[in-house]
Amino acid sequence: TTLQYVGRENAKSDTEAILADPRYATMLSYSSHEDRDAHFHYLDRYAQAHAIAEKGSTTLTGPGVITMCAVNHLERYLQDRQEWTAAHRKRGCGKKAKAENSRISQAADTPVLLKVNPNQLESTACTEATLLHLQSGAAHGLIFQNARDLSAFAEWYRGKVAGQPGTSLIEGYKHFRFPTLVLRGEPSEIQQAILSGDAKDAHAFFFQKPLSQQQALELRNARATMMARHAEGEIFPNPFNQITIPGQPRRKGLEGTIHELKVAIVNVQGAARLEAAMIALASEKIPEMNVHLNLVQTRKQIEQWNPDALVLPGGWHFLQYAMQDHEKIGINEILGDIVREQRVHLLGSCAGAILMRQPDTLLGKSEDCVPETALGILPYLVRNNALSGVHRTQFLIHGEKGDQWIDFPKALFVSAPELMLNNKDALQVIARSTQQTYGVLQHPSHNDPVYAATALHNQLPYVYWLHEIFENMAVRSMRLHHGAIEGDVRG
Repeated sequence: TTLQYVGRENAKSDTEAILADPRYATMLSYSSHEDRDAHFHYLDRYAQAHAIAEKGSTTLTGPGVITMCAVNHLERYLQDRQEWTAAHRKRGCGKKAKAENSRISQAADTPVLLKVNPNQLESTACTEATLLHLQSGAAHGLIFQNARDLSAFAEWYRGKVAGQPGTSLIEGYKHFRFPTLVLRGEPSEIQQAILSGDAKDAHAFFFQKPLSQQQALELRNARATMMARHAEGEIFPNPFNQITIPGQPRRKGLEGTIHELKVAIVNVQGAARLEAAMIALASEKIPEMNVHLNLVQTRKQIEQWNPDALVLPGGWHFLQYAMQDHEKIGINEILGDIVREQRVHLLGSCAGAILMRQPDTLLGKSEDCVPETALGILPYLVRNNALSGVHRTQFLIHGEKGDQWIDFPKALFVSAPELMLNNKDALQVIARSTQQTYGVLQHPSHNDPVYAATALHNQLPYVYWLHEIFENMAVRSMRLHHGAIEGDVRG
């Protein structure tokens, strides 16, 4: 279990101990106006346990906390949150007051999931008010007790946002911001919903009691069975690709060859759609290359797509490893073949970067990573959950005068892993913050595939990775047409 639910019946001391535990994310239930002070007290206790104060601001580390609120009580919850925050703000402008006020604001501003009862689908969930709350970020998702209600809401939501301003990739890539949909129920009911396809739109599952090992294995098998039914992955449209029509001129400035890059993004768990959107946005900076994106879930789908590049996305590294290693999925197996044969370019983002790390040895070990999940692709270790919040960050970019560092004052880190380099000569740092490394690239060679790892979902590391791939493809194309080129190590 990676998220613990804390009900109102829990003793106060037990709840505070759970909130202080760095191993588990926690979900707190908000149910009535009278419970306001107790609920926000617990949120603040979490913040106190995981806060790091520096230079008059506060950063919350830790695994995270979520508020569950009845869908028809959200307006009241938002009002209570505003009143509680105002009542607990400290007066003054000193560093201590600023740090405590920052903590108070962050404690109250936790993700909210709306609980939907079976009789509330049309009357309360599928309403313009709920749509506005989801679009504004006041609510982050919904919890359903019925798989068909969840599917019906997903279909309704897609219909409502289709064609709306700001829902296309060009207008802000909001179309990947689908609310988190959670299915709540007994393990046997959810297993049946997974196998029947009714739970295909569910992003997570919520059980009242911890699962036994056997129940967890049965649910994992059900998910793997569902994924293995499809021979092909899901195409993710990239509006920045250039459409070339015979006899028609290309866009101004594109007289040369347009290279075609096929990218497979592993989608067994986590932020695959976010990675796809970020890579699409990054591809806009390289108009001479079309980037085709496909969300894949099995070895068969990867082989069918035959990609030039593969992406391991953010999420939970141990859950991803377990699903990728399932016999019906087979992604770890084909990934080993791909790396050994150097067939494709590779990018690991956040959890994917954790998977790409070196295994532990007596001389060096990663921190807070699940053992036996290291794929050993790049020579670094990981300090998991190293940095959260907004931090000044430097990114390496391709400039007119060569590579140069740019300062990005407000890069967002979400439990980002620090990459601790074993061999600094083998890796090029492309992202750094607070004197720590958060993005690396295997030293480029036009003879080899481009491997990169990034700890945060910022567009710039993706741009650098794609630029290196483009240069790799351009050099290979020149070799194909002209043989050896100046400076070519192959001679």
